[in-house]
Amino acid sequence: MKENIVIIPTYNEIENIEAIIRFVFGLNTRFDILIVDDGSPDGTADVVKKLMSEFPERLFILERKGKLGLGTAYITGFKWCLENGYEYIYEATKGKKAIVFSNSREETEYVCATLREIAEYRGEPDVFLIHHGFLSASIRE
Repeated sequence: MKENIVIIPTYNEIENIEAIIRFVFGLNTRFDILIVDDGSPDGTADVVKKLMSEFPERLFILERKGKLGLGTAYITGFKWCLENGYEYIYEATKGKKAIVFSNSREETEYVCATLREIAEYRGEPDVFLIHHGFLSASIRE
C-alpha cells in the first residue's frame, strides 16, 4: 500500500502550482501529489504535465472538463487515491488548517507529527482535523 498523498484541486493556478508542488516534494516526509484540474484555461495542467517527467510516480493529474467545483474535485480525488491504494489522504486547504483522512488509528501520531512539520515550516499554528475510520466505505458508495 502507498502511504501519503496530497490532493490539490486547481483552477487557474499557473502562477502558483510549480511552487506548491516543489514545496510538498521538499518536505522531510514523502508525499505524492494528485492535482485535480478543472479545465484551467491558463495552462495550469500543462505546467503539471511538464513537472510529471521530473517527478515520475509521485505527481499525478486528473483533468476535468470545465469548472465543476471544489467539493466534487475532492470526491474525485479521494476515489482515485483509494483506488490506487493510498493509506493517508491529505487535503490541501487555504488558511491555517489541514484535514487528513486516514483509515488507521494506530498511525495517528505519525500523521500529527507530519502536520506539525508542515505547520512549523509555514510558521503557522498546528491546527488540523483528523478523520479516521469510515472514509473508504463512504467514498466508494
